[in-house]
Amino acid sequence: MNKIFILLPMASILTACVTPQAYFPQLPQQQNANANSPQSQHDKLSEMKADQFITIGKTNAADIALHYGVPNIAMKGTDGNDIWMYQAKSMVSGMKMDSGTNINTSLGGASAASSMQMNTEFSAKSTMLKITFSLSGIVEAYDSQTTMN
Repeated sequence: MNKIFILLPMASILTACVTPQAYFPQLPQQQNANANSPQSQHDKLSEMKADQFITIGKTNAADIALHYGVPNIAMKGTDGNDIWMYQAKSMVSGMKMDSGTNINTSLGGASAASSMQMNTEFSAKSTMLKITFSLSGIVEAYDSQTTMN
């Protein structure tokens, strides 16, 4: 009988450790090879794409989960509403070319020198989509921001 009392608390502890993914549907694999590219992830979370998909007061949490998948961050707001955040991060590189010419004139002569320098510059791009749901699970507000560092 003592063993049953020991096992019951252990069973309740183990069932409380369910991962957040258990609440989200299994999504089909993307057919398009570019669908998971960094740029397509940024595009999917952009304000323009969010405006096309999300309707405040109508779109629900299940619709969001099917479209965007499992959020990167899921938390409760101070008012008890669910807040989901989706984020895409990537590195962007670019080439920068600097050139210059220096002309030196003096009595009896002149000289000129030119130089060219090429640099690769890296920056980080981050797009964040934040969705706030009402207590009934309907989208109450959303915001998308993209930053470059």
